This record gives sequence, structure tokens and C-alpha cells, in this order.
Amino acid sequence: MIENRQLRYFITAAHYLHVTQAAEALHIAQPALTRNIHQIEEELGVALFHRTHKRISLTEAGKTFLAEAERTLQQLKQSVVAAQKAERGELGKLVIGFVGTAGLVAVPNLVSGFHQCYPGPKIVLSELQAARLETALRNGTIDVALLYGAYTDDELAVRLLESDHFAVALPSLHRLAKSTHVNLRELADDNFIMPSRATGGGMVDQILEECRHAGFRPKSGDEIFTTTVQMTLGLVSAGMGVSLLPSALRPFSRKGVIFRPIRGANVTLHLNMVWRPQGASAVLRNFLATVTSLP
Repeated sequence: MIENRQLRYFITAAHYLHVTQAAEALHIAQPALTRNIHQIEEELGVALFHRTHKRISLTEAGKTFLAEAERTLQQLKQSVVAAQKAERGELGKLVIGFVGTAGLVAVPNLVSGFHQCYPGPKIVLSELQAARLETALRNGTIDVALLYGAYTDDELAVRLLESDHFAVALPSLHRLAKSTHVNLRELADDNFIMPSRATGGGMVDQILEECRHAGFRPKSGDEIFTTTVQMTLGLVSAGMGVSLLPSALRPFSRKGVIFRPIRGANVTLHLNMVWRPQGASAVLRNFLATVTSLP
């Protein structure tokens, strides 16, 4: 089998077309270079050089083999560089799973900040229901999850990304639309557009807690449970009810919907980043490092 070292010897000889000069450039003895070239020719079963007393020249087979040998060594070099970059987390793939509400603000900011530092890795974004995020994290389908709620599992690492409060999303023609702040108790008789528990996860409990603190349990009318933020806003815009959403989503409202802060808001929303520290890839470690430097 022809070795990479022998390919390098052949390429040098082909460029110099002089065995003595090629041997000097390679810092090896001339007989050693000649012997290695003969071994290549024996392995291939073809002559690579025309030989004269003073100089050598490439045969047609030698010209063809030179192009392939150079390509092979270049690919090897690229493979080595790629492996080293992967070891440093400069190449590879990172799969980020997130609940829909995190996808509007947090995810773009995190991905943008990471790409500024590490443009090489491929980022795959996966919006999942909250109920599926933890499962996907544990089975390795995703590398990191962004979701609301508290986690105390010893197998998972948790970092708080941001804290927020609920704001009320109202139809623009709602009786409280002109208020600067809303007393949540005033919405006790309104229909609440709620995320499904599978979709909203811990946020559902936080909505219920905010309403409980205001002295009522929200009504969900015809049991309409939404799966996306845009679906929620669409139903509010259509006058189907009101909703509680993170106040950070105010810039992403739509026509027919207004956001109002809650007077005396009780619940603090915690958007967490969760990952499995055991076996974390170099790309994930780099991602975590860039998150600490984000505003």
C-alpha cells in the first residue's frame, strides 16, 4: 500500500524533475528517494518517470498520478484541519429546541451572538411543544432546550436566560383597551385564550397562578387551546378572548391586538436554558460560553 509519505516524495521529485535536488529538498538521501519511487511504480505496475543519465521526466501515467497524488494530500490536509476545528468546536452541529414564545426573541439573539464568534458550526432550530423538549433533550435529539419553568434534575444543567412578567393581550376594541395598566381581576369574566399544557408546559401553571393571585380562575370558553403564539394573537385579534403572554412579545403583536401591563403582576417568568452536561460537545460548550457574554 502506498503511504502518504511516499506520495510526498513522488510529488517533490515530479516538481524538481531532478532526483538529487528533490532528495535535498526532502532532507533524505538520494538512494532512499529512488527506492521509494521504485516501490510506488511496483505497486502501481506502471512507470512514472522517463529516466536519463542526468534528469527525469514524467510519463503520461506519471502526469495523471501527480494530479491525483496532489489532490489526495490536499484532501488529507483539509481533513486534518477539519478534525482539529471540530475538536475546538469550530465545526459541527448544534440542535436548539425551544418553545414558540422563546423563538421570537431569545433564539434569534442567541444564534446571532454565537455565529459572530463561531461562524462554522451548523445550527438546527427545532420548535417543539414544552412536553416534548425534555424528552428530546434526554434522548439526544436536541443539544439544548429553551423553555419556561423550574428544573431540579441532577442530570440536567440549567441557566436562567431572562426574567419577564406577563402582559395582557387584548382585542383592540376591548373595554379596557384604553387603560394604561390592567387590573387582572377586571378580566375574571373574559374568555382566556390559553396554550395547551403540552405546548405551554410550565407557563400554563404560571398563568393560573397569576390569575389565582388576582382572585379568580380563568375561563377558557369553548376549550380553545392554542399551539403557537401567532395562533393566540390571531384569536385575540378576532375577539375570541384575551390572553396572558410574556411582555417581551409586545413588539411582535399584530393588527387588532394591544398589550397592556398588569397592575401588581405577581408571577415572574423565567426563561431557562437546559442541557445535559455529561458528554457535552465542543460546539455546545462554545455556545454556552457565548451565552454568558450576551446582554
